[in-house]
Amino acid sequence: MNISVLISVYDKENPQYLKEAIASVINQTYKPKQIVIVKDGELTKKLDRIIYNYKNKFPELIDIYKLEQNQGLGFALRFGIEKCKCDYIARMDSDDISKNYRFEKQINYLEKNKDIDILGGYIQEYNKTMEKKLSIRRVPLNNEEIYAEIKKSNPFNHSTVIMKKKSVLEVGNYRDYKIEDYDLWIRMRKKNMKMSNLDDILVNYRTSYSMYKRRTGIKYLKGIIIIEKELLEYKIINKLEYIKNVIIRTFLAFIPSSIKMLLYPNIVRKLK
Repeated sequence: MNISVLISVYDKENPQYLKEAIASVINQTYKPKQIVIVKDGELTKKLDRIIYNYKNKFPELIDIYKLEQNQGLGFALRFGIEKCKCDYIARMDSDDISKNYRFEKQINYLEKNKDIDILGGYIQEYNKTMEKKLSIRRVPLNNEEIYAEIKKSNPFNHSTVIMKKKSVLEVGNYRDYKIEDYDLWIRMRKKNMKMSNLDDILVNYRTSYSMYKRRTGIKYLKGIIIIEKELLEYKIINKLEYIKNVIIRTFLAFIPSSIKMLLYPNIVRKLK
């Protein structure tokens, strides 16, 4: 079973983190067939240097595509999905580190469960420098549990998922949404596609103040409201669940980022 790995990069990325992220994909015990790197707009010289150094070392493995202007993650991933050659596509963030067994565990599971359309797993959250473990973000495991969780929260860690390309395209691919991954899972749920997560930590994930800041304020809340309306429109939730979700999400959106960073792993996540 061959897989493509999809990574989007923009100019604010940390070059060292990007280097470590790509290395973690290349050094897997189960080797990918293709790594698609989408440059979301003009990058810094340091970022370009890292990308093209890897391209020179692995010319048959890495395919690089450039968007003329920064379009945002949803647009970049939509573009990148089309460039992936394999039947299965693995997502990888440009600042995290995949465990070297990640693809092997996921492919072994998918070989035995060919009806699964999307498969993810847990992440180990670290501080920005990966020096301190913070918490494990666990997600529901089987299809029934994921269907229940998707009504109130994102049931996947985006940077851990492997998806069938045909399934992603069937529901219209990624869209240019504020919360592009949750939107995609909802449309896959509407089509009753099969979903699963492994009971394993697959990715070491960097957390930072900026990450929590992106999940705070009016702009983020507007994205959440769009998601909630989508859940209601597709009859995944009812009106009462919609009102409850919006109230909780509104409260969470206005917790200051600094406080959210301290509370999120335990209290905030339980509220969600």
